[in-house]
Amino acid sequence: MNTQLSAFFQWQYDFSQNIQFQPNLVMRTDFVSTQTEINALMRINGNIFGGVMLRGYSSSSLDALGFSIGHKINRRYAVFYNYDAGISALKRSNEGSHELILKVNFYNLPATGIPPKIIYNPRFLE
Repeated sequence: MNTQLSAFFQWQYDFSQNIQFQPNLVMRTDFVSTQTEINALMRINGNIFGGVMLRGYSSSSLDALGFSIGHKINRRYAVFYNYDAGISALKRSNEGSHELILKVNFYNLPATGIPPKIIYNPRFLE
């Protein structure tokens, strides 16, 4: 059990009413070593997603390059595909990873007609 610290920073730029750009930065440290991720996500019409990710910040910490694509089917379901390609010395043993994600939103289920309690999360404040 070691002390660890994680930080997440996200911005949103609206190019138009239908196109949004969301860059973010994730930093993790155990106060001995630090790992960063820089992500860039594009949203089109609020339901089509695509992005790239770079993990690491220097020649000794660069680890992976990732790509993602997704589609929000409706208010309740979304599907995503992610691929992380290793770019460090570990890439021979890693050979990348594939992720297929089905996101299910259980918002207001079962439907009682009463809105759920608002939980303020600083990650999604606008």
